[in-house]
This record gives sequence, C-alpha cells and structure tokens, in this order.
Amino acid sequence: MSDNAVEDAPESTGGGAGLHVRVDHELCGGMGYCHDAAPTVFELRSDDKSWVRDHVDWSTVDRAEVQEAASMCPWRAIEVTED
Repeated sequence: MSDNAVEDAPESTGGGAGLHVRVDHELCGGMGYCHDAAPTVFELRSDDKSWVRDHVDWSTVDRAEVQEAASMCPWRAIEVTED
C-alpha cells in the first residue's frame, strides 16, 4: 500500500503533464482490467479496488494506454481528462 493512501477512500486520483486520472471506488469492481492495460498507472490493492499509483512519472505515461484502460472498465469507474 502507498504511504499516503487510505484504503477506505472514496476515490483515487493522480496526474501530471496535463493528464488527470480518477478512480471512483464506489463504482470500482476490482477486476484489474485497468491494471492489465496500464500497469505503470494503476494497481490493485488489498481492498480489491484499483488505485492510481503513487510516484508515477507522468511525463512517460502513454496517454492512449490510460484511455484504453478507462474504456475497458465495465463499471466506468475511471475518469481521464486532459488539459
């Protein structure tokens, strides 16, 4: 688990380099499709929810990979926005 995450938080957010990612934990079913598509951005934790990883080097993140991860979520729990 990350240093600053609270396992019962209603969401997980992260971003940089003009990309913002949010996982709604009330919707997340913990299937891990997002992690499979973008493992440098998402991780599954002990609460069976997907979290945006801490310490992501956002300047190297493949934006298309993150968008694909969001589109694969059957619960539409992931929101990706760009500046």
